[in-house]
Amino acid sequence: AVDQQTQVFNLSNGETITFTADPSVNSVSTRPGGINGLELIQVNQNTAAALEQTFTLSTPAEKAQVTIYDVDTNEFLQFAVRQNGQTRFLSPSEIALGSNVSGPDGNGEYFGTVITNDFAVNDVTQQITLNIDEPFDELVVFTRENSADDRNFGLTFDVLAFETDTDND
Repeated sequence: AVDQQTQVFNLSNGETITFTADPSVNSVSTRPGGINGLELIQVNQNTAAALEQTFTLSTPAEKAQVTIYDVDTNEFLQFAVRQNGQTRFLSPSEIALGSNVSGPDGNGEYFGTVITNDFAVNDVTQQITLNIDEPFDELVVFTRENSADDRNFGLTFDVLAFETDTDND
């Protein structure tokens, strides 16, 4: 596993996705081909303060699907996109929750309702799937947790659902 704050992923079409973790996280690691051939980014943190994890696209996306894995009890997430510097928080209609994830709460955060002792990538009940249908050039995931133990957030992106407008329509 690679342990660094910034990761650059080169896509087959020449585009790139740059992931930048908040400097306060404990560690960032990648698992190439981690889930069904998709890149997986794992962020480890143990802070109750919300930390900003950012995916920056070299070319704005028209649509994208992003899955967050292994959302446990005491882990809280909030989601936004940016286009030309303007931030828009995702609406609940753009966010699909596994049966062991709840939200949004009064703070607009989504959170796990059970805990597993491993990085449960195949447990769909602990997943959050973002279905973004408006153009954006950055995806921002705010992560926090209020447990005394370190927690891992698995952030992965499905490049098959990453669409860009090539003919300006």
